[in-house]
Amino acid sequence: MRSKPRILIALSSVGLGGAERQGLMFAEYLKCKHSFDVLVSTFGGEGKVSLLCKETGIQHVNIAYPLLGHRWEVWWKLISTALTLRKIKPDCIVSYCMPANAACAAVWRLTGARACIWGQRDAGLQKELLTPIPLAPRLATCFVSNSPHGAAFLENQLAIPRHKISTIPNAVKLNVAQLSRTEWRSRLKISHDAMIVTMVSNLSFRKDHETLLKAWRIGLDNQLFPQNTKLVLCGRDDSNAPVIRKLAGKLHLDNHIRFAGATDDVAGILNASDIAAFSFISEGLPNVVIESMAAGLPVVATDIPGVRAAIGSCDDNILVPPKDPAAMAHGIAKILQDPALRSRAAAANITQATSTFAPDVVFSAFAKLILSNI
Repeated sequence: MRSKPRILIALSSVGLGGAERQGLMFAEYLKCKHSFDVLVSTFGGEGKVSLLCKETGIQHVNIAYPLLGHRWEVWWKLISTALTLRKIKPDCIVSYCMPANAACAAVWRLTGARACIWGQRDAGLQKELLTPIPLAPRLATCFVSNSPHGAAFLENQLAIPRHKISTIPNAVKLNVAQLSRTEWRSRLKISHDAMIVTMVSNLSFRKDHETLLKAWRIGLDNQLFPQNTKLVLCGRDDSNAPVIRKLAGKLHLDNHIRFAGATDDVAGILNASDIAAFSFISEGLPNVVIESMAAGLPVVATDIPGVRAAIGSCDDNILVPPKDPAAMAHGIAKILQDPALRSRAAAANITQATSTFAPDVVFSAFAKLILSNI
């Protein structure tokens, strides 16, 4: 092994989602705290991830997506992936999400690496990608899940021995807000005295924005919310964006919600908000829930394992059944109408987020796992 271990952080997308932000944060930590030689790879060319790599001085490597086509086509593309990785000469590959996990686990022994760590960042999405390479999970050196239910997926669905799985949560670090509370509200055309409920999530089908929109209609129709309360949806337009926008129009919500689009200023928009709401169907350990907690926002969210893992013992947040607009509407109303409840939830959330999910604590454990395997 060279004097400075070379670590490849293999991400599945050039777009900036929760897993990509975790990978970039970890790459920067390894570079700055341990002086490791760190590279980041993605499938799909240039994008936000490659731009951020350039800003932080971390080398970015583009890899052609190998998991499309018939079995023989996939294996041919994986050989090309292996040759690309072999040129990098990593000591350890740390992958995030199923596309990168499957590809890297399948080929890492051909790259000269000493270890390949499978990063389970969800509750079991895209398992179908393993169809042409069903043995790939068994080839990884070890596994890191960011949540207990992700670890359960590895053990129960992929037949990974429990002793090979470590549960290490996400790390959360809120950057300094780029815009002030007043500036964000001005940009969104929302008055300074209005209450804002915000969901920060890309507009994809797994986030189930539809339930939140229906809940908002129920809250308005039944006068559950204080006057002039606004809903803000912040995130890039993904696969489900046309459906979400069409539903907002059908429910006559144009004057009551704002589509903020994608932003790098998550801290700023959370600072401009009063409550965080999430209607997720399935998540590993959702970064944005923890970020909202760190920003001192009370949370109303669907009662799924990933959200429960994030919230922990902070009982003043409100969890409701998935795909239940009425329960979501009443949960939001309860927090909107109770300032004391909001204050208690905010204080507990800050403590939970800044202790359990502190970057130095989380990434130190991950770095020790890398060193123990190379």
